[in-house]
Amino acid sequence: GIQESNTDLVIVNSEVIGRSIKNWYQTVTIRGYSSGIRENMPVVNYSGLIGKVTSVTKSTSEVTLLTDPKYGAITVVTTETGYPGIVIGDEKGLGGLQMIQIPSSANIMEGYEVVTSGLGDLGYKNIKIGKIKEIVNSSDGLMKRAIIEAYADFDDLRFVGVIIKEEIIIPPAEPVIQ
Repeated sequence: GIQESNTDLVIVNSEVIGRSIKNWYQTVTIRGYSSGIRENMPVVNYSGLIGKVTSVTKSTSEVTLLTDPKYGAITVVTTETGYPGIVIGDEKGLGGLQMIQIPSSANIMEGYEVVTSGLGDLGYKNIKIGKIKEIVNSSDGLMKRAIIEAYADFDDLRFVGVIIKEEIIIPPAEPVIQ
């Protein structure tokens, strides 16, 4: 899972306690504030990034999901080429993800993995999001977008983790041999 591939992350576990039927792919409410959860912290499940904390009360936090077509945007890169982009929910709001604003000449292909870039509101790099499933060219031929197959199942969000910080791991010093 996420923790095994990113051992330098400190994750607070939480539970989804609210989800609107009208806004199923936009937000969820989770337990927790006192455990250090703050706005703009990334929220993951066992498979990958699902969103970010956007508001906090005394006992709960609101999470905007990546699948939100208005507010879920996040900066990303492809692991294979480091090509940057923006991942956001599909325009229909049906739970799909897409990478947008890609010039037609960009070096990206189906199967490439997409991870967070560490730029923008979410200052964490290399959190897994998904793989490029399909590339769609725009009608004018200038731009393309990539349909992303998310690692996380956005229909089954019961338990999540909030990444509250990255620990800086300092390797032990080499022993001095006399």
